[in-house]
Amino acid sequence: DQFQSAVRETNRKLIREEFNDFFQTCLTHLSYAMPPATNPDIGEKIIIRMIGLLPVKKTNFDLTSHSTTQFAFALIDDIKEHYDDLFATITTGDWPLFRDGLTLCLALELLSKSKDTILLVHQMKNEACKKDLANALLLRLEYLERPVLGLNWISLFTIVDPNIFSVKQLELTGSIATYITSLVQIVGMNIDKMEVADETIRHFDKLIFEDCLPVNLESITFLLKFLQMESKETNESSKNVLKMVNKVIESSIELRRKIQTYLYALKITMEHFRDIRFILSFKPQSILLFLVDRKDLLIHLMNHANASYSYEYFKQWFCSFLLFNEDLNDWNKQTYQELIRHWSHQLCKYYDIMIKIMTNIDVLSNAFENQHYQAMFIDYMISVCFQQ
Repeated sequence: DQFQSAVRETNRKLIREEFNDFFQTCLTHLSYAMPPATNPDIGEKIIIRMIGLLPVKKTNFDLTSHSTTQFAFALIDDIKEHYDDLFATITTGDWPLFRDGLTLCLALELLSKSKDTILLVHQMKNEACKKDLANALLLRLEYLERPVLGLNWISLFTIVDPNIFSVKQLELTGSIATYITSLVQIVGMNIDKMEVADETIRHFDKLIFEDCLPVNLESITFLLKFLQMESKETNESSKNVLKMVNKVIESSIELRRKIQTYLYALKITMEHFRDIRFILSFKPQSILLFLVDRKDLLIHLMNHANASYSYEYFKQWFCSFLLFNEDLNDWNKQTYQELIRHWSHQLCKYYDIMIKIMTNIDVLSNAFENQHYQAMFIDYMISVCFQQ
């Protein structure tokens, strides 16, 4: 009560150093500040309510202070050990400050590590308090405007009041996968508000443009897999949700540009082959790859690899990208001939590797399923031999 009176009567504003000093003091003195006879649940309740009084702003909220995060983590771990006993001490009058203090500690943990802390919210037995806590936590995270590291926090969307939803909350996500997974939750609860699609399309495009959602091999493969889910979904309601989210993804012109830029800037290594092969397998049907030309990209990647060319490199490249099984038409024949030509051109720069490839040419030729492309490969490699 003394702390509450001091904070409210002075209308105190906290600077960052004072914010950290508060938690440093708690960390240093809490273990012996409470008399031995003090009920630990009562002691924790008092501390959490004191934290709830702190006038937290974006300018004083500090995740870099070890003492601040360490104390928050330790306090949350203690709460987990006797969760029900602690909440049994909370009265109606205690609740507002307790809620605010707990959401600050949860925010500190959610913004510092990917560990699951949302379980504390879900465990609450009082449904009204659970919803209130979830609402307060989501709004605090939105206010702080820091990306949440983990994925489990998006389960908040299943608890909070739908009226507090906004696309701005999706800015808390630090990756495309988390953004889309969160969007599925939000759209599922707002499926009748069709205007959410247009608003979210603009928002998603903006975050992609500003590099708030990084485009990389992981995010590209995630999107390509996600876009396939609609056609496999049998539940009509879920299918409609996926259809709307797919519209957001496929409508982003900026996403197509970022994918093109990323793939052409990639310094490929053998570890990338599987992902690149997977991505290019979607080229015929995915609008996300509209700006990517398979032949041009593979030639570019071969000529700008970030690797020491080796026998294994050329062999794995061949197995990943040159075992064609497409329909035999003029376009595909020309594409294949160009890819073989550039592969062999690089190969011929390394005489020892070329000799080893030629020695094991049967291993490569027997890997084909399509005899027409197999014949084209053999004919071309024979011509390479005669040119040496």
